[in-house]
Amino acid sequence: MASVDSVAAKITFSADEKDLLVSLVKREKVIEDKRTNRVTNKLKADAWERIQKKYNSHDFVSKREIIQLKRCWEKLKRAIKEAQSQEIKCGLSSSNGSPPPSEDYVPGEYEVVPHTVDCDPALSATTMATDLITTRQSNILQGREEQKQLFLIRRSILMIEKEIAAEKLRSLIEINRTKELMEVEKLEHQRELHKIELQHALGPPQKLGSDSQLQKS
Repeated sequence: MASVDSVAAKITFSADEKDLLVSLVKREKVIEDKRTNRVTNKLKADAWERIQKKYNSHDFVSKREIIQLKRCWEKLKRAIKEAQSQEIKCGLSSSNGSPPPSEDYVPGEYEVVPHTVDCDPALSATTMATDLITTRQSNILQGREEQKQLFLIRRSILMIEKEIAAEKLRSLIEINRTKELMEVEKLEHQRELHKIELQHALGPPQKLGSDSQLQKS
């Protein structure tokens, strides 16, 4: 009998599930952070764990693993880029002057993700162009807010890294100071030992007169 995970892996994401995933990812700004350092990777891993937990808490979804959610998210982004490229080929982008999709494009919340674009001339190009302009204007506003949030996240990460570096420096200074104190104590101890050894080598101090001299006097 197939396991629950293997069955879920074969079930495609529904439109509602995709909308839910997009809305959850949009709340985790660090997901689209291009940096791959240790701190950012840890923040991304924690973010995906939160996304999975919130996603699987809904009754209408098939329970998913993090790797499945990640793959679906990447497919959604690729589908949007491909759809926009197809729009350009159909001549729609030339009517509104919109630029081609960038590598950093992120689908908006509740944005329809088409897998194919129909170039049927019977469709109203004006209506579609208007919709595209409205959608992209909304995306521009969202993008600015996202950039602001990403800037704040990057600044917070830089502050954390700065504090970590300062703490390491303080630790190194303290370690060096401790080593220096230990070296001084070691030298003092060796000096005392040398002094004791010297006293033993010279013998006990001589008296001013012997007992025989006292008797003669």
